[in-house]
Amino acid sequence: MPHYGWKQLIAILGDIGAFYLSIFVFSFVRYGLDWQRGLSLHLVPLSLILPFWLLTFFAGELYENQYFRFDLKLVRRSVGNIIVASVISVVLFYLFPDYLITPKTNLIIFAAVFSAAFLVWRRTFFKFLGAGLKTKTIFLGRGRVSDEVYAFLGDHPELGYKLEGKIERLETVLDHRLLRNGLDLIVVEELKEKEAAAHEILSAILLSGASVLSLEDFYEQVTGRVSLDLLDEMWFIDHLGGPETRLNSALIWLTEKIISLVGLIVVGILLPVLALAVKLDSKGPIFYYQKRVGRNKKIFTIYKFRTMRALSSNGSAEVDGKPQRTVKGDRRITRIGKFLRLTKIDELPQFWNILKGEMAIVGPRPERPEEWEELIHQLPFNSLRLLVKPGATGWAQINYKAPTNLEEVRVRLAYDLYYIKNRSFLLDLAIILRTLKNFLASSND
Repeated sequence: MPHYGWKQLIAILGDIGAFYLSIFVFSFVRYGLDWQRGLSLHLVPLSLILPFWLLTFFAGELYENQYFRFDLKLVRRSVGNIIVASVISVVLFYLFPDYLITPKTNLIIFAAVFSAAFLVWRRTFFKFLGAGLKTKTIFLGRGRVSDEVYAFLGDHPELGYKLEGKIERLETVLDHRLLRNGLDLIVVEELKEKEAAAHEILSAILLSGASVLSLEDFYEQVTGRVSLDLLDEMWFIDHLGGPETRLNSALIWLTEKIISLVGLIVVGILLPVLALAVKLDSKGPIFYYQKRVGRNKKIFTIYKFRTMRALSSNGSAEVDGKPQRTVKGDRRITRIGKFLRLTKIDELPQFWNILKGEMAIVGPRPERPEEWEELIHQLPFNSLRLLVKPGATGWAQINYKAPTNLEEVRVRLAYDLYYIKNRSFLLDLAIILRTLKNFLASSND
């Protein structure tokens, strides 16, 4: 998971403060002189949904460094997250009628008030603490990956790092002016000092208040993926060799079963309309099925609503079953298929795969067997994606586009390995919320 420090803590506390201030303002706006009654009616219900709003903001990256400045990008991201949080709140209030807020216009008014309070607070926060939000950073080492990350940060100042140069030896830091004037972070690629000397120098650095991160950890923190160039045998032992905790596995399993059952109910409700639309739009079966590679290289059949013209018996648009990637403006896509793909409704039948245990809600995207065999010779680390079940959504899917060439497949692998290394119930929940937000955004396009 991304690293959070004092800046994120202040932002979270400020958002909570803006939330409760908005409850008071909302009570005045909605009830006037009778604001105390409005406050007593809404304080508890709104407090109960606060954790879900904060989770939505985490999933929406509002506590990431890239959004620690006030601009149009932040405003759009904030409003989008508040809309998603409001939709989640409506669902929760219907599920728990004892805390129901009525009428629903009250929730809309509160969301509007909070949006204003949130943006005013964030603008004030960035205005007065903007200079202090920059993390003064030095790189120790001059390798290719170090140069890559250094250049990446230079191209993305919005991430909040102030680059102060690169050095080759750790002992140089002790004489560096920034260590005396507020150096925040040292990113270490390699140590050239002997172990005893390095320990003494690192102790002095840490006592000064600066943080020290390995290049591997820092790379993951700022990019959200692992560096394939830094992997070695010990990396696999340290990060992928241990079993999951029982609690984590149980929470993920329970979430998958509940969501897949709800999803299949939705499929059952929509099936008559979707089946008729698919059949009327073009000849062929309603569903499209295909073999995919699952966990531990087990082959399974994946199901989708057909979105292309059927050129083979299984509903695929490929002649003789030969793989043919979808391209922009692909003429094989039907009219209803464009809508199904845009809204991701074509993916709904995969809830059956999830309920059967062949797929997970969150995980790497499953490959076709023939593509898998080809990639295993080009990207040996690609086999590590089979350590977990493939997913209907995933860390790579929400952070990167669908790959069209080997280099893009390599980047996708870096995101997938990050997910496998950091897999947890909370990370899965964040990915699910981001997927929901993306779905709502695409539905409104």
